[in-house]
Amino acid sequence: TLHDLSSVVWLESGQFWLSENPDEKFSKSWDSSLPRVATWVRLKDKKSDGREVLFANTHFDHRGVEARRRSAALLRTRLTKLAHPRIDWILSTSHFTANESLIDRTNDNARFPSDHFPVTAVLQWSK
Repeated sequence: TLHDLSSVVWLESGQFWLSENPDEKFSKSWDSSLPRVATWVRLKDKKSDGREVLFANTHFDHRGVEARRRSAALLRTRLTKLAHPRIDWILSTSHFTANESLIDRTNDNARFPSDHFPVTAVLQWSK
């Protein structure tokens, strides 16, 4: 499993902004209320014949309908290019099996770190 960082090699990582100018830090476009960023990392699993996986994380705008639509399109375009000819979408392909998942409802006296609950999963390469 990839939760053991000693079992992976960090190949590359980066970020881009969900805007018309994705390489410009803190840029925002469309009807977005705040700048939004996508971060990504490509890892190689030492324990599975060197298979690579691309993980990405982002948070779409909570108000801008157009911003969410265009952010999704930008995310798909950028991640497809980063994944070379293939991409392993977490929990959506047969490459992985989800061993467990969790919705993190952590709060401090009903104060939450975000406008949604983060979701985590423990994934294992399918055999």
